[in-house]
Amino acid sequence: MNKYEIMIITRVDLKETEKEELFKQFQDTIIKNSGQIINQQAWLSKSRLTFPIKRQREGLYYLIQFNIIPNAIQKLKQTFRLNEAVLRIMITKVK
Repeated sequence: MNKYEIMIITRVDLKETEKEELFKQFQDTIIKNSGQIINQQAWLSKSRLTFPIKRQREGLYYLIQFNIIPNAIQKLKQTFRLNEAVLRIMITKVK
């Protein structure tokens, strides 16, 4: 298992319950793909984007650090990109 971190930018117009549900969904997706969550946090709340992404000018940032097998990374990317509330994701391998 390798250590990774994912930065997820979501829309800001979500209700509080939707935000919590979305964050829980992120965690569940990692766990379902044989991952272990090390650390998780809402990194920035309502930050202005440098440029519009999917016609949105602001976003919420979530940061999750986790261990997972390398083969599952592609599944994670695909799952997160299918969610309409997600504007952008970035997964990096941590040494």
